[in-house]
Amino acid sequence: VVVISMLCAVSAACAEAQLDGVWKLSKLTAEDNNLTAAGAAKMAEYDYMTDDPALQCSPASFTRIVFTPQTYLEIRTFAEHVEIDYEFLDVKRSLSLDSTLTTETAPHSVPDHPHLGRSIARFEGDDLVIETAGYEPGVVSTLTAKAGLPRSANMWTEERFSVSGNTLSILLTHIDPVYYEKPLVMQADYVRTDEELLEFGCDLEDADHYNE
Repeated sequence: VVVISMLCAVSAACAEAQLDGVWKLSKLTAEDNNLTAAGAAKMAEYDYMTDDPALQCSPASFTRIVFTPQTYLEIRTFAEHVEIDYEFLDVKRSLSLDSTLTTETAPHSVPDHPHLGRSIARFEGDDLVIETAGYEPGVVSTLTAKAGLPRSANMWTEERFSVSGNTLSILLTHIDPVYYEKPLVMQADYVRTDEELLEFGCDLEDADHYNE
C-alpha cells in the first residue's frame, strides 16, 4: 500500500496502480430483480440441479463469478490492456484499452467462453469501466434466491471497478429489456489481500456441488 501511495503521488498511473493486486470477496448487495412477465417465466424454468453452467465447468456470467462466496480475483494493468484472473473456474480475462473498439468489434475477453460476450474497457478518472454485449442467452446468477436470473442475447452490462483504501467495489449494471423492467444492479465488495489465487481445477465428474 505504501508503494502504491508513492506511485500515485508521482504518476498518472494512480488508478491502475490502485487496482493491481489480489482481492478477496467481503460483501454482496443486490437490488430487486425487476423481472418482466417473460423474465419471471424464464426464471421459473430454471432447475439448479441440471441447468447450472458450472456443471459443465463453464461460468454463467462475470456477475456469477464475482459473487462466488470465498472467491478471489487478481488484476494486472498494462499500458494497452487489463488482465483479470478469477479463481472461480480458473477464468482468465484480457481486456483491450483500445478506444477504437466497440462491443461488436472487440474480441471475446475470455476466448474459452465466448458465451460471456465481447468487452471493451476504459478508465474514467480512477474507475475501470467495462462494457459487455454480444452474450449468448443464459443466466446471470445461479446462487441462492437469484438462481436462474435470465439473460437474453440483448443484454448489455457495465462493470465499474473503483478502489477506496483497501476496498475494491465492483458495481454491475445489467440492462435487458426482454427480461427486466429496469436495470438490474448488483455490487460486490472485495478487500486487498496478500494471499494468492489457487487453481480451481474444475472436474466434470465432481461438478455437482458448484451451484451450492
